[in-house]
Amino acid sequence: MLLFIAISLVGCTDSGSDFLKTGFESGRYRTVVVFGDSIVQGYQQPEGWPEILGRELVARFPGVSIANAGVSGDTAARGLARLERDVLSLQPDLVLISFGLNDMKNREPVDRFAGAMNGIIAKLEETGSSVVLLTTTLLQRGTGMVARFSPDEYNDAIGKIARERGFLLIDVYNEFKGFNTPEYLMDVAHPNLLGYKKVSGIVLEGLVGE
Repeated sequence: MLLFIAISLVGCTDSGSDFLKTGFESGRYRTVVVFGDSIVQGYQQPEGWPEILGRELVARFPGVSIANAGVSGDTAARGLARLERDVLSLQPDLVLISFGLNDMKNREPVDRFAGAMNGIIAKLEETGSSVVLLTTTLLQRGTGMVARFSPDEYNDAIGKIARERGFLLIDVYNEFKGFNTPEYLMDVAHPNLLGYKKVSGIVLEGLVGE
């Protein structure tokens, strides 16, 4: 069961996925941008999960386009710096935001991470774009990095932003549990193609309930 947090949409009593599915069906969401780091980019794989997700969305809702705005190594602050060029210039109707692992790796203070995330969101809201937040994927079990770092604080911050601002949160972190193994990850942190297919499925269900 996917976790949905803080759906406060004026005049809407549906679940978050029902509301978004209606938006896709009505043509409200035509241009979708996925904004994030190497997990979004599809590091060292033939494609990332946004491309896989895009095919699924187009099959269900013809006319939808999805753009991958992931950049390897990006923190939320670096994302904020390139937001105009890589996201706003596309005039998106819906933006999925996925940052956190590089902030964790670089020991970026959580309050600064949250500040950059809120900065991104504020600029998107000015344009009328709808926003969905994603928690991070997991790190591979049995590695030293798991002992040194934990995404929990950053995912908690993402969840808090979702609650406070009334956004849908797709909890990739918890839904990906059980898949953070060498079968689905190419290294300590990056999914392989099979892993990206899992992430795409999680996000698809979060967006449209299927």
